[in-house]
Order: sequence, then C-alpha cells, then structure tokens
Amino acid sequence: MVLQKGGTQAERDQQAALELGGGLKGRMAGSFCVLQSSVEAMQHYLAAKTDPDVMQELTPVLAEMEQSIAYLSRLCANAADIALAYTGGFCSEKMPLELTETLTRLVNCVGEELLARKLDASLVLDDHVQEPLWLMADTGLVDALFANLISNSLRACPTPATLRIACLPGREPLYTDNGPGLRSTLERTCLIQGVPTPETLQQGQLGLLLVHQYANALGWTLRPENGPASGFRLRILLPPFVPPAELTLHSSAAATENRNALQRLCLSRELDGTLGLIPPKEP
Repeated sequence: MVLQKGGTQAERDQQAALELGGGLKGRMAGSFCVLQSSVEAMQHYLAAKTDPDVMQELTPVLAEMEQSIAYLSRLCANAADIALAYTGGFCSEKMPLELTETLTRLVNCVGEELLARKLDASLVLDDHVQEPLWLMADTGLVDALFANLISNSLRACPTPATLRIACLPGREPLYTDNGPGLRSTLERTCLIQGVPTPETLQQGQLGLLLVHQYANALGWTLRPENGPASGFRLRILLPPFVPPAELTLHSSAAATENRNALQRLCLSRELDGTLGLIPPKEP
C-alpha cells in the first residue's frame, strides 16, 4: 500500500507510520542481514585460507562479532517499535486468532529453544477453560509481546527458571515466573502506563515499555499482581471477541507451517539478542 503525499491529516499520519514501521525496520533488518552474511563469508574464507592455529585464535573474535550483531539487531528493532508507538501507532491488521492454540505452539517452541541453548528453564501452559479462546489480534504483536515477557523472565529468574501461562475463565490469561517480580515503582509504571523516562532507558526497562505498547495496540489491559510468594505475576485482560461481519475461519497445513515459522523467528531473535546465540553443533 502506497499513499501519496498530501491528502488529509489522517492519510499523512498513516503514510508517516508506514514509512517508519516498514521503512526504518526494513532498512535495519536488511543492513543487519548483509552484515551477518559478511561475517559468515569471512568465517568460511578464513577457515579455507588460513592456518588452523590462526583460525583458532580468530574464532572467539568472530563469535563475539556475531553476538554483537544479534544484540544490536534486537535493540534497533525494539527502538523502532518504540518510536513507531509514540509517533503514529502500529500499522497492524487484526485477524481472528485462537489464543490457546497460539500459546500451545509457543510453549513447544520455547521448549526447543531452551534445550538448544542448554538453559535450565521451562514454560508451562495451564488451560483451565478447555474451550477455544478467540480474539481479534495481530499475530506479530502477540508473538512480540510474549517473546519480550519470556526473555525478561529468563534474565531475571534464578535457576531453574519456571514460567507459566494460565488460561483462566473470564478471558484473563495469567503470566507468572519465579523471579524477583517488579522490583521498583519505575518498572510498574513502565508496564502499566508505558511512560518513557531517562531513568527508564538508563535502567534497561525497554522490554517493559514494549510489552505495554504491544498490549495497547492489541487492546489488552495489563494488571500486575502481588502473589503469595515472590515472582512476577501479570494478568492480561482480553477484550470481547467481536468477529468481522464476513468471517471465514479456515486452517491449512501451509498456513500452520508459516505461522509456526514466524513465531519461532520472533522468539529466537529476541533470545539471540538477550541470552546469546545458540552454540554451534559439534562436527
């Protein structure tokens, strides 16, 4: 979709949001892709052309370069999302989404990622409703919200880290972990109000700001809770499911495979940038 310059203020605002969200993030993603490819090409060249002892000395340097690329890629993408949220809102298209099925796939995906990264942690889904939980949502924003929650928990929780998502009656999922919980008023303000401050950025609360912005764009309400024990508890109030006038619910193997791939990509990119790259397999 391309909008011409001029027109109404709403059209100009939408054009600016499209350029920021698509253009900025697209250019960033493209640049990091080229950079990552260059590092990989350098690795292959050095492995083929240099002495094994030299290659052994350079391997830690190349690994550090790859980790820095992953970290900066995530940081830039998150910064673009924050800028987008405060300038024009996310340009998202909400589609019918069955949340329990999405969370089930997420749990499986997280389990595979944790195993590959050799992390002593787990994510469990408790379904206390036992019926479909439909809502209108942007799947990319849903994936990004939970990917940020999970990466924050894995960094904050002691070992073993225990993460849970409970689907409860009343369209109110509950996300919990066994970490320290919200440790300051600033963290609570970031999550509930989404207000950026110099202290927010200095203390590394960008993830909580993003969770707020993703939830706000989805129409979800976040309510942190105090539990009987230490830990992070976040209740998510979902809006009523109001399907569009013409709604066709369908499923196909190709669509499911594509959805799984996008969910896995979102999660792995977030974890690569926060926890480190998956160690290469032994030859």
